[in-house]
Amino acid sequence: RPAMKKMARDLGLKDDVMFTGKVASRDMLAKIYLRSSALLFPSYYDTSGLVSKEAAACGCPTVFAKGASIAAGITEKNGFLTENSAQALAAVVERIIQNPAEARAVGEAARNTIYLSWEDAVNAAYERYLYLIELKKSQTAEKAESFGG
Repeated sequence: RPAMKKMARDLGLKDDVMFTGKVASRDMLAKIYLRSSALLFPSYYDTSGLVSKEAAACGCPTVFAKGASIAAGITEKNGFLTENSAQALAAVVERIIQNPAEARAVGEAARNTIYLSWEDAVNAAYERYLYLIELKKSQTAEKAESFGG
């Protein structure tokens, strides 16, 4: 963190970059997303990042690494896809800064396609459980029939 703060100062970005540390308050986190132009999340290793969903809930677009599992289902309409290199990330950040209307449109599309309300998530889980219960019942019945029962 000290090296990153020094770099921000050296590049004349001290007033444009915020180093928040851990943010535990959901209200504060929402405020940060609402003020942000984008979330940079170029991870190849995260499989289902809650942060990208939180950002989407606030209309904040996310920058994803092309080919990452977390980027499955992301298009140029609801996120920014880029190669995972410093140059590629810099280019997409410049694009976002130079085209705020595009970034807002992508963020709104993210809100409509990535974010899932708790009610919708619970309903989807409920439907999935019902399906799995019925599948298990049918497999059990088939197994019983194969043994003459």
